[in-house]
Amino acid sequence: MSHGDRRRAERFEVAGELWGSVGTVEVLNVRDVSVSGLLVESRRPLPVDGRHRVRLVLGTVASEVFARVSRVSWAGGTDRRERYLIGLEFLELPPALAQHIAQLVAGEVRD
Repeated sequence: MSHGDRRRAERFEVAGELWGSVGTVEVLNVRDVSVSGLLVESRRPLPVDGRHRVRLVLGTVASEVFARVSRVSWAGGTDRRERYLIGLEFLELPPALAQHIAQLVAGEVRD
């Protein structure tokens, strides 16, 4: 058995879905926001169609929402400074946050 052989430890088969979390993604910039989602810039790509919990803080309004990765594109950079644009589609948006974003987009709120 090699050192990297996973069969040394007991394993369990997962039947169905198993939810979990692995790390975080550092958002460098929020490029765009609307009531349907966000376009963010990050150093790491995310898998398309992945579901993520996103914490939004817009001025005095803060909320956690679930979003789906709708697209990922390479935005340039060097080997150590890769940048990706990630489109996140909101799956559910609390009405108060949707209203705040709509007002922000319309220029009625300054955050």
